[in-house]
Amino acid sequence: AWRASPRESSSILAMVDVAVCFSMCSACETGRPPPCCPNSTRWNWPEMMLVARTFVLMLSAPAAVFFFLVCPELSRRLSPAVLYAGIALYMCSSTALLLTAFFDPGTIPAAIEKPPRGTPNKREAVVRGRTFQLKLCVTCGIYRPPRSSHCRECNRCVEKWDHHCPWVGNCV
Repeated sequence: AWRASPRESSSILAMVDVAVCFSMCSACETGRPPPCCPNSTRWNWPEMMLVARTFVLMLSAPAAVFFFLVCPELSRRLSPAVLYAGIALYMCSSTALLLTAFFDPGTIPAAIEKPPRGTPNKREAVVRGRTFQLKLCVTCGIYRPPRSSHCRECNRCVEKWDHHCPWVGNCV
């Protein structure tokens, strides 16, 4: 019986992962691999668990308490519309959480080659008659636009970066 060596089995698994990726999203040639792609550094298992934890603990558990304990009494006393309003609010909140967690927050693509040593840390750019100072991101090898910053958690530069939210596992 033929047995794959550890090196062969890892390459076989990588080929299977790529095949699954192509069947699901077929976008690896774009230069920005989607989260399902094995070449993507965007998502990993702990971040997915953070999103699941947030979804269960902060949305689904309170919603279950509301729908099973509070809503029947309120629907009977006030109106059946309380149930429909609760369902609508739960759906809006769930959609907002999932969109925040899984959409790109404005990633700036990194340079293919890192800048040579001695490259100035700041550069001025003129946009619509206004002068801006662009800072060099040493990790990504690019000059960042104003209001952008490098996220240590995601290891990428993000436009209009405020913070990396641990509840959704994404930059906000």
